[in-house]
Amino acid sequence: MSRVRRLRLLAMPRSSGKVGVCIATSGPGATNLITGLADALLDSVPVVAITGQVGSALIGTDAFQEIDVLGLSLACTKHSFLVESLEALPGIMAEAFAIATSGRPGPVLIDIPKDIQLAQGDLPPHLMPVEDQFEHPTAELAMATQLLAQAQKPMLYVGGGVGDGAGSPGITGICRADANPNRGRP
Repeated sequence: MSRVRRLRLLAMPRSSGKVGVCIATSGPGATNLITGLADALLDSVPVVAITGQVGSALIGTDAFQEIDVLGLSLACTKHSFLVESLEALPGIMAEAFAIATSGRPGPVLIDIPKDIQLAQGDLPPHLMPVEDQFEHPTAELAMATQLLAQAQKPMLYVGGGVGDGAGSPGITGICRADANPNRGRP
Protein backbone atom coordinates (compact mmCIF):
# COMPACT_ATOMS: atom_id res chain seq x y z
CA MET A 1 0.00 0.00 0.00
CA SER A 2 1.51 3.28 -1.05
CA ARG A 3 1.81 6.20 1.33
CA VAL A 4 -0.87 8.14 -0.55
CA ARG A 5 -3.33 5.24 -0.38
CA ARG A 6 -2.59 4.77 3.31
CA LEU A 7 -3.32 8.45 3.98
CA ARG A 8 -6.52 8.23 1.95
CA LEU A 9 -7.60 5.13 3.89
CA LEU A 10 -7.15 6.95 7.19
CA ALA A 11 -8.63 10.26 6.01
CA MET A 12 -11.98 8.91 4.82
CA PRO A 13 -13.17 7.59 8.21
CA ARG A 14 -11.94 10.73 9.97
CA SER A 15 -13.82 13.06 7.66
CA SER A 16 -16.99 11.00 7.23
CA GLY A 17 -17.32 9.25 10.58
CA LYS A 18 -17.72 5.94 8.72
CA VAL A 19 -15.55 2.83 8.64
CA GLY A 20 -12.75 2.82 6.08
CA VAL A 21 -12.59 -0.30 3.92
CA CYS A 22 -9.71 -1.55 1.80
CA ILE A 23 -8.89 -4.70 -0.14
CA ALA A 24 -5.42 -6.13 -0.77
CA THR A 25 -4.19 -9.14 -2.67
CA SER A 26 -2.31 -11.98 -1.02
CA GLY A 27 1.44 -11.89 -0.43
CA PRO A 28 3.01 -8.47 -1.00
CA GLY A 29 -0.37 -6.73 -1.14
CA ALA A 30 -1.15 -7.97 2.35
CA THR A 31 2.29 -7.13 3.76
CA ASN A 32 2.14 -3.60 2.36
CA LEU A 33 -1.12 -3.12 4.24
CA ILE A 34 0.47 -3.66 7.66
CA THR A 35 1.81 -0.09 8.03
CA GLY A 36 -1.64 1.33 7.27
CA LEU A 37 -3.21 -0.95 9.88
CA ALA A 38 -0.62 0.13 12.46
CA ASP A 39 -1.39 3.79 11.69
CA ALA A 40 -5.12 3.11 12.08
CA LEU A 41 -4.58 1.33 15.41
CA LEU A 42 -2.38 4.08 16.84
CA ASP A 43 -4.74 6.84 15.68
CA SER A 44 -7.97 5.00 16.62
CA VAL A 45 -9.33 4.96 13.06
CA PRO A 46 -12.02 2.36 12.28
CA VAL A 47 -10.90 0.29 9.28
CA VAL A 48 -11.92 -3.10 7.89
CA ALA A 49 -9.15 -4.54 5.71
CA ILE A 50 -9.90 -7.54 3.49
CA THR A 51 -6.96 -9.57 2.20
CA GLY A 52 -6.71 -12.43 -0.23
CA GLN A 53 -5.05 -15.68 0.75
CA VAL A 54 -4.03 -18.88 -1.01
CA GLY A 55 -6.61 -21.66 -1.11
CA SER A 56 -7.52 -23.24 2.22
CA ALA A 57 -5.81 -26.54 1.34
CA LEU A 58 -2.55 -24.70 0.57
CA ILE A 59 -2.32 -22.70 3.81
CA GLY A 60 0.83 -23.72 5.66
CA THR A 61 2.52 -25.29 2.61
CA ASP A 62 4.67 -22.28 1.64
CA ALA A 63 2.59 -21.86 -1.52
CA PHE A 64 3.24 -19.04 -4.00
CA GLN A 65 2.45 -15.68 -2.35
CA GLU A 66 1.33 -17.34 0.87
CA ILE A 67 2.05 -15.14 3.86
CA ASP A 68 0.84 -15.43 7.43
CA VAL A 69 -0.95 -12.08 7.32
CA LEU A 70 -3.02 -13.15 10.32
CA GLY A 71 0.14 -13.50 12.39
CA LEU A 72 1.60 -10.27 11.02
CA SER A 73 -1.56 -8.32 11.79
CA LEU A 74 -2.06 -9.40 15.40
CA ALA A 75 0.05 -6.55 16.79
CA CYS A 76 -1.57 -3.85 14.65
CA THR A 77 -5.29 -4.71 14.65
CA LYS A 78 -8.06 -4.97 17.21
CA HIS A 79 -8.90 -8.38 15.76
CA SER A 80 -8.01 -10.54 12.78
CA PHE A 81 -10.14 -13.23 11.13
CA LEU A 82 -9.33 -16.12 8.81
CA VAL A 83 -12.52 -17.09 6.99
CA GLU A 84 -12.82 -20.89 7.06
CA SER A 85 -16.11 -21.33 5.21
CA LEU A 86 -18.44 -19.41 2.93
CA GLU A 87 -21.20 -19.72 5.52
CA ALA A 88 -19.05 -17.97 8.13
CA LEU A 89 -18.32 -14.96 5.91
CA PRO A 90 -21.48 -12.85 6.54
CA GLY A 91 -21.15 -13.18 10.32
CA ILE A 92 -17.44 -12.36 10.22
CA MET A 93 -18.09 -9.28 8.08
CA ALA A 94 -20.75 -8.01 10.50
CA GLU A 95 -18.56 -8.73 13.52
CA ALA A 96 -15.57 -6.99 11.91
CA PHE A 97 -17.52 -3.75 11.47
CA ALA A 98 -18.85 -4.00 15.03
CA ILE A 99 -15.34 -4.50 16.45
CA ALA A 100 -13.84 -1.70 14.33
CA THR A 101 -16.34 0.82 15.71
CA SER A 102 -16.85 -0.39 19.29
CA GLY A 103 -14.97 1.03 22.25
CA ARG A 104 -11.79 2.64 21.00
CA PRO A 105 -12.09 2.46 17.20
CA GLY A 106 -9.42 0.63 15.23
CA PRO A 107 -8.59 -1.72 12.36
CA VAL A 108 -9.86 -5.26 11.81
CA LEU A 109 -8.45 -7.66 9.22
CA ILE A 110 -10.40 -10.34 7.33
CA ASP A 111 -8.22 -12.87 5.45
CA ILE A 112 -10.20 -14.79 2.80
CA PRO A 113 -8.70 -17.88 1.11
CA LYS A 114 -9.09 -18.09 -2.66
CA ASP A 115 -11.42 -21.12 -2.61
CA ILE A 116 -13.85 -19.22 -0.37
CA GLN A 117 -13.60 -16.14 -2.61
CA LEU A 118 -14.63 -18.29 -5.58
CA ALA A 119 -17.29 -20.31 -3.73
CA GLN A 120 -20.93 -19.80 -4.64
CA GLY A 121 -23.96 -20.08 -2.45
CA ASP A 122 -27.13 -18.40 -1.28
CA LEU A 123 -26.38 -16.72 2.00
CA PRO A 124 -28.82 -14.60 3.95
CA PRO A 125 -27.49 -11.21 5.03
CA HIS A 126 -26.14 -11.18 8.56
CA LEU A 127 -27.18 -7.89 10.08
CA MET A 128 -26.14 -6.91 13.57
CA PRO A 129 -28.14 -4.33 15.48
CA VAL A 130 -26.36 -1.05 16.02
CA GLU A 131 -26.60 0.12 19.59
CA ASP A 132 -25.82 3.55 20.92
CA GLN A 133 -22.71 2.82 22.96
CA PHE A 134 -22.55 6.27 24.49
CA GLU A 135 -24.67 7.35 27.39
CA HIS A 136 -25.08 11.07 27.66
CA PRO A 137 -24.85 11.83 31.40
CA THR A 138 -26.75 15.12 31.48
CA ALA A 139 -26.40 15.55 35.26
CA GLU A 140 -22.61 15.15 35.07
CA LEU A 141 -22.40 17.54 32.10
CA ALA A 142 -24.45 20.13 33.98
CA MET A 143 -22.18 19.81 37.02
CA ALA A 144 -19.04 20.11 34.86
CA THR A 145 -20.46 23.22 33.19
CA GLN A 146 -21.20 24.75 36.60
CA LEU A 147 -17.71 23.94 37.94
CA LEU A 148 -16.06 25.43 34.87
CA ALA A 149 -18.18 28.57 35.15
CA GLN A 150 -16.96 29.02 38.74
CA ALA A 151 -13.30 28.31 37.94
CA GLN A 152 -10.83 31.17 37.85
CA LYS A 153 -8.78 29.63 35.03
CA PRO A 154 -10.98 27.00 33.40
CA MET A 155 -9.37 24.40 31.18
CA LEU A 156 -10.52 21.22 29.51
CA TYR A 157 -8.04 18.64 28.30
CA VAL A 158 -10.00 16.49 25.86
CA GLY A 159 -8.70 13.58 23.79
CA GLY A 160 -9.19 13.17 20.06
CA GLY A 161 -11.76 10.41 20.56
CA VAL A 162 -14.32 12.93 21.78
CA GLY A 163 -14.30 14.72 18.44
CA ASP A 164 -14.69 11.44 16.59
CA GLY A 165 -17.42 10.02 18.81
CA ALA A 166 -20.86 10.80 20.08
CA GLY A 167 -19.47 12.69 23.09
CA SER A 168 -18.63 15.73 20.98
CA PRO A 169 -21.93 17.66 21.42
CA GLY A 170 -21.67 17.49 25.21
CA ILE A 171 -18.11 18.80 25.27
CA THR A 172 -18.91 21.47 22.68
CA GLY A 173 -21.81 22.61 24.85
CA ILE A 174 -19.57 22.89 27.90
CA CYS A 175 -16.96 24.87 25.97
CA ARG A 176 -19.55 27.32 24.67
CA ALA A 177 -21.57 27.57 27.89
CA ASP A 178 -19.61 30.43 29.36
CA ALA A 179 -17.42 31.40 26.42
CA ASN A 180 -14.63 29.28 27.89
CA PRO A 181 -11.51 29.62 25.78
CA ASN A 182 -10.69 26.43 24.01
CA ARG A 183 -7.87 25.43 21.77
CA GLY A 184 -7.51 22.58 19.32
CA ARG A 185 -4.57 20.26 18.99
CA PRO A 186 -1.27 21.93 18.05
